[in-house]
Amino acid sequence: MTRLRVSLRVPVGRPLPALADFVTRCEAAGFDGVGIHDHPSSGRDVYVALALAARATRRLALFPATSSPIVRHPLLLASLAHSLEELAPGRARLTMAPGFISTRSIGKPRGTVAAMREAVRDVRRLLAGEAVGFGPTETRLRNRSAVPTPVFLLAAGPRMTELAGEVADGAFLMVGLDAAAIRAARGHLAEGARRAGRSPRLHARWRPAPRDSRRRRWRARRSGGRRDRRPGRARPSPPAGCAGFRGSTGRRSTAPAYTLCEIRASRRHTP
Repeated sequence: MTRLRVSLRVPVGRPLPALADFVTRCEAAGFDGVGIHDHPSSGRDVYVALALAARATRRLALFPATSSPIVRHPLLLASLAHSLEELAPGRARLTMAPGFISTRSIGKPRGTVAAMREAVRDVRRLLAGEAVGFGPTETRLRNRSAVPTPVFLLAAGPRMTELAGEVADGAFLMVGLDAAAIRAARGHLAEGARRAGRSPRLHARWRPAPRDSRRRRWRARRSGGRRDRRPGRARPSPPAGCAGFRGSTGRRSTAPAYTLCEIRASRRHTP
């Protein structure tokens, strides 16, 4: 039986040295990965935090949770992903999303499906060493890894999930743990891969997300997630060493409000 791998999403509610120390404790507690919020309005940069975490850990997968190409240009995202790969070889991931808090903080709408398709393709091409045109200028990364950093797309709805199967290395699916929702999401992922002539390889990685806001809980319910509210059912406790970490709002974040399922598609490059 395939082992269930668990990654933790960590907010940016404490100074970066304390955040890096917390990530170290997550590794000691047995987690498989840590994703750190990419909220520039917090005054703390996720990639600096990930760099500190990379130097302090040896095993954890590390990734931003999540970066929007509306806020950070695709060339910048590719460069940051490669830089993290150099600090944590084989452990770096780049997760991209249309943008929620981050795009709102700069007064822009979240990315459309068309915008995300172009951005994910551009980032993957750059990481693969290809030249990409931005307006009249053609650019490539002068330094890159032999194995490109994998690029994942955050998706909740059918169109974005199919897009992940079409152009990304995988998807972080905001669909909760409901079996029917997971089956439906896998179907959309496979449909996107089929349209692009790709062969998806499916497996799951559960990523607990800290309790955060009523809006996120509403998204979880809308996307098929279920929370057990029956009397006598206690919320799960965090592993030893990883108790309570305050988010950017200052509230303590321990119990998962929703869960993301990662379903990886083929690594074959899609032009």
